[in-house]
Amino acid sequence: MAAHSIVRRLLRWGGVVLMAATALALLLGAGQQIPHRPLLVVIGAATVLLFALSLTEPALVPTAFLPLYLISTRAGLGGIDLSVSDLALFVAFWPAALLAPRPFSPALRTLLWLSATYQACLLFTLIQNPYRANYIEWAHEWLLISGALVVGWTIGRRGYAGLGLSILLACASVLAVITIVTGLRQYAGGDFAAVYVTSPMPMHKNFIGGIMGVCAIVAWLRPPQLKFGRFTPVVLVLLLAALAMSQSRQAIVGLAVAMAVVAVRRGVKHPRRVLTLAAIPALGFTALTVRDQLGETSASARFNSANQRVSWFADTLDIWAHQPFFGVGLRWWYTDRFANRFQPPNALLEVGSSAGLVGVLGFVIWAIGSVVVTSRDRSVYGMIAFGVVVDRLVQGQLDIFWVAVAASLPFIILGICLGGRAAELDRATEVSHTGTAPAIDNGFGGGHRVSVSTAEAGAR
Repeated sequence: MAAHSIVRRLLRWGGVVLMAATALALLLGAGQQIPHRPLLVVIGAATVLLFALSLTEPALVPTAFLPLYLISTRAGLGGIDLSVSDLALFVAFWPAALLAPRPFSPALRTLLWLSATYQACLLFTLIQNPYRANYIEWAHEWLLISGALVVGWTIGRRGYAGLGLSILLACASVLAVITIVTGLRQYAGGDFAAVYVTSPMPMHKNFIGGIMGVCAIVAWLRPPQLKFGRFTPVVLVLLLAALAMSQSRQAIVGLAVAMAVVAVRRGVKHPRRVLTLAAIPALGFTALTVRDQLGETSASARFNSANQRVSWFADTLDIWAHQPFFGVGLRWWYTDRFANRFQPPNALLEVGSSAGLVGVLGFVIWAIGSVVVTSRDRSVYGMIAFGVVVDRLVQGQLDIFWVAVAASLPFIILGICLGGRAAELDRATEVSHTGTAPAIDNGFGGGHRVSVSTAEAGAR
């Protein structure tokens, strides 16, 4: 134990020294860049300040950046071609990785190893296809999964799981209201097609559907310390209404499957299980629309959503045939090696064409392992974690998988749930030993203590 404690202290102080050195380097660089790039300097200074405050509260940056994780527009910082969500996740990852509460839970460690296994399988395509975008995407995919897990874990483990999930639901609700208002205006003009939001930021229907579906799982299961109280059903209705207006079929199918598999697990109350009956007509409607599109015979029919996907699937298989075992490289559609430049709308085909059979093997191991790990915990947090993983994996077989927000948000929520569950178990353990619960975080810096008998603590 003594050696373990020494290692932990060395890692923590090493992180402090590294952050201090980084801050010094940024300050020196800022002095040179102020005349040329004032915006970047201001952002850099704010980042340094947040990193410094992270020394007192590791969850500060990950929690403060939660609204940014839902923004898919490009950051627009000089030559940096990143979405706002990816940039925010990248910045939040460092204080989380260096200062996150240790040790990680067994579930989180397993998920990180599964992600590392997938990343290791991608190394073969990096060697086979040496180009810049290949290397960048390898790191990007690791950030979207492992980085998001660590960021979420830091928020939940520090006692802010309720606050973190409430912020995400609040932001998703705002996007839902914007979608609904846009949709009503569109319907008033006689246009009942899928809703695309253009203001305050452009939002594709599949982007809207993905966010609404994942956040609807959180609102449906109502985790402990959620801040909406009796208004949670209202939030759920808003999210489902926006999802319906988006007409994002993959998001509808993903949510329906996730709700179905969660509902059959032990511990889900009957009223919430009844809600899954709505998934039956939703799936039926989706199947009918796909059948109708595939059966169209007009000249423009080949450009509709269903037929276009069938065409892309065939083209992806042709590209995969060039390198069956190791693939043609990550983000091959950004290169000039192939005439067709599209991101395959299917996770397995994208990974297969990019990293070959070796990559597909790593992806399948990661996907199945993640489902198994999250299915073991029957608590509310565990069911949310299981639901968002299933939702994302199902969506990913019907649409682009490795994309900002859609890929990272479910794993941020998953990390929050793992951290929140670990904090919950710590409180229960302390109650069982002392009969008094520690201060329960209210999400706004305050808390209260609850006296509980040992018998009641055991019942929890």
